[in-house]
Amino acid sequence: MGGEETYVYVISCRRLERLKIGVADDPGKRLRELQVGSPAELTLAHTQAYAERRDAVAVCEELYRCFAEKRDRGRWYRLTLEQVRHGLARRATVEAPQRARAAEAARASRLAAGRRKRSGGRTEKQLAYGRRRRQQRRQKQRRAGRLLGQGMTQEQAAAAVGVSSRTLRNWKTAPAFRRELERSQQRRLHEAARERSRRATSPARRQPAQERVVLAFELLVGLSRGLEHDDHGDDEQIHLVDEVVLEQPPGQDAAAVHLQLTRRPGLQVADGGREIAPSVCL
Repeated sequence: MGGEETYVYVISCRRLERLKIGVADDPGKRLRELQVGSPAELTLAHTQAYAERRDAVAVCEELYRCFAEKRDRGRWYRLTLEQVRHGLARRATVEAPQRARAAEAARASRLAAGRRKRSGGRTEKQLAYGRRRRQQRRQKQRRAGRLLGQGMTQEQAAAAVGVSSRTLRNWKTAPAFRRELERSQQRRLHEAARERSRRATSPARRQPAQERVVLAFELLVGLSRGLEHDDHGDDEQIHLVDEVVLEQPPGQDAAAVHLQLTRRPGLQVADGGREIAPSVCL
């Protein structure tokens, strides 16, 4: 029972008057496996060898169809060994391997015909050429989507890829084109957001605000001096502001400006309410 043969086996359980029919490369090993889980004694009642496993399977399936009404549970049957031998000798059982081969050949032929139909009768070389063309088209679609997402017009992207604008419009439903376009648009939005954030925190961005503060307070100093000139006449020059100090803490956009005022006794605001402090912080 060795070699490459496959067997149709019949295992008998005399106590229960049941037979098991199956296929195995080693029927003796199969008997030992079944005996482990069986409280009743099992014996190998019959074996029949076949050169190919598919032939043994075809014969076994024919026996299953023949004894379907005698099946008890699983592949156990209420049969005698003589009935099984008679079933193996039936013409339908003997011819089962041939029918199985014919059915397999017919199935393979149908599959081959289906492949030829799908390919349109083309040769393998033609099919390979078609695959290359589809791959190149997907590459062009991805590139076109990337260019459009970067801000190119439809005409510019079509010219860069080497297709017409009409072809580019037809690609809008292609999965590869749509995926690359969405990715490119997302990258463009993220880059724009990062650029805005960088400009907002850049020293060059804050410099115009500082210059405006300095110009504003220079104007304030000029107005103060004009008022002094009006109060004291042309012959007397009195300066209310000695110094303008601009301080900007690191990491902050706002600048602190200090006006250092001249200390003069009796200098009061116009309503005479209080004396001007020597220093003002804005």
